[in-house]
Amino acid sequence: MAKVDDLIADEGFVVDESIEIEAEINVKGGNGDRFRKKRPKYDLFSPSKFSDVILSVERKKFHVSKQILAHASHYFETLFFGDFKE
Repeated sequence: MAKVDDLIADEGFVVDESIEIEAEINVKGGNGDRFRKKRPKYDLFSPSKFSDVILSVERKKFHVSKQILAHASHYFETLFFGDFKE
């Protein structure tokens, strides 16, 4: 392992008294589930605190978020947030 004095002596490692380090980290074992927050599945057929629009498609009702729809679709962005004048 290189010592700081060795890095300072080598030209190009120290710029403005800072050392830039690039590293690749591989985590072995496990699948990372302990770091993920467990969330229940989102039920599109029931109202929730996140839904503010109901879409009716072939006699089925979907409780959705207009923010998420607008972010994913230019059509819904224009529909919900367009500058329409009557």
